[in-house]
Amino acid sequence: MIEIFQENGEVVCCMGSALAANTLTFAVCDLAVGVEPIPHFNRAKDVLLDHENDGSMSTPGALVTQYALGAALTCIPCPLFLQHDTSLYTLMQVVSEARWMVGCMQQAGLLLLLACVSLALVNLIAAWCLLPALPGFMAMWVLWIAVPVLSATLLFVPHDESIMSTMPLKNHAHVSDMSRFSVYAVIRMAPVVALTLVVYTSALQSMLPLSPPLHSSSTFSRLDWLHLTQDQQWALLGAQTYAMVAFVFHAICVSSTMMQRTRTLVEFVPVRNKVWVCGSFACLALTFAFAALLLAFGRVRVDRVP
Repeated sequence: MIEIFQENGEVVCCMGSALAANTLTFAVCDLAVGVEPIPHFNRAKDVLLDHENDGSMSTPGALVTQYALGAALTCIPCPLFLQHDTSLYTLMQVVSEARWMVGCMQQAGLLLLLACVSLALVNLIAAWCLLPALPGFMAMWVLWIAVPVLSATLLFVPHDESIMSTMPLKNHAHVSDMSRFSVYAVIRMAPVVALTLVVYTSALQSMLPLSPPLHSSSTFSRLDWLHLTQDQQWALLGAQTYAMVAFVFHAICVSSTMMQRTRTLVEFVPVRNKVWVCGSFACLALTFAFAALLLAFGRVRVDRVP
């Protein structure tokens, strides 16, 4: 019966006594929970111990009888073991925490994926516009430091008490949600890509006063970095730095919408996640410091940027 359920894509959880011959059953199922035998099997009538023995196998003063040894051997395949006086509600709490943690990890991974795709689109559209892409060290800062910090903060979202009432994935796998989720991803990340490109082009045109705005892209398409003047090189570096800061700022705004998969911003206020608030301020502060370090010793006219 267990194999039939598994062949149909079900996750089988088995709960049984630790004294019965359930070793093979525990080993076959996906999740096994052994239940400790009743207390009188573990009582020793002819041996007195220094510690008080309440009949539990995990008590320091418990006597290892043949029943206790058999129960321990039977429950070897079990990752979870319940004592005789443990409520089943404890197991439900473990399942609830596991489902909540899986949901948080999915949202964190989705944020990382969307950030990678968005940055790739920024560089691709910039290349189509005959503009240089963001340099590698800026991409590494965004994808290796800024966005991973934001994704890690999504793992500390407060627990949702209604998580057990949410339909699990296996029960709605037949629903075609890929198109709907794709639309949500485009709505989230399209403004990030668009605003980053706007900041990039406007900052570049403002920092190149000697070049006509309409011909700034053709200037960089015809000349290599080594053939640019120092003013053009610093202007390009300044515009790319502004674009990096804009991307990180809008990524923080997008991360605030990914706290909950089934609730709106009105129902779940992002500031409830204190770790996300601290992480966002730290990420933004480090990005500003990194940008200031890049522009500190250059000849970039910041006052020209609108």
